[in-house]
Amino acid sequence: MPESKHSKRRLASIDRQHQALELRKAGLSYRVIGEQIGTTPQGAQDAVERAIRRVLRDPADAVLQLELERLDAMFTPMYRRAREGDVGALHGALAVMGRRAKLLGMDIDRQEHSGPGGGPLATEARVTVYLPDNGRPNVVPQQD
Repeated sequence: MPESKHSKRRLASIDRQHQALELRKAGLSYRVIGEQIGTTPQGAQDAVERAIRRVLRDPADAVLQLELERLDAMFTPMYRRAREGDVGALHGALAVMGRRAKLLGMDIDRQEHSGPGGGPLATEARVTVYLPDNGRPNVVPQQD
């Protein structure tokens, strides 16, 4: 089982990283920082780098989570209306789904442009969405 994000060991490690970053900001060398936090100069440098990544990542993660929650709130009513045959809602739901996929790096529409002789290496993946006679949207993979 993976270690909890709030285990004593992890929290102590985060505290050491924070302390290392503060000492580095004060102008101390990695050798001195290592002595202060009980590690090698390389360990001190690693701790400073991890602290910097955490400082930058945490706000970015929070913004991403907020954006995903907003998209979810928009998607739910559109999806219900789209399932009832509302074409405008279907387009809106697909736009929200596309934005969510882009934020999460999940886009499936890709083509390689550097194959043998400069030609394409892979085919594109596409999806066709349409409303059949029953008014319900269907998603069907397009066959090339």
